[in-house]
Amino acid sequence: MSAWAPEAWHSAIVRTTLVDQIEVEMLKDQSSDRAKREANKAFKPVKAQKPMNDYAKDQQSFNENRERLKAERLAREAKPKSHSE
Repeated sequence: MSAWAPEAWHSAIVRTTLVDQIEVEMLKDQSSDRAKREANKAFKPVKAQKPMNDYAKDQQSFNENRERLKAERLAREAKPKSHSE
């Protein structure tokens, strides 16, 4: 049998077709994997924060009040002073 016999052509075509089908399936799997990864990124669960203890709550309140008072003070200082005061 020579290399160019019809049987050789047929088997080469069948192999090429199978390889093409496998490549198409691999590409489909890759695209669905990519879509799954992107969906997981978009919908990843929110990390639950530990409940704060009393000290942490007090510190947070203190810092929030300090920032609020600082902003109020800066706003007062930024106002032009009138002579009647």
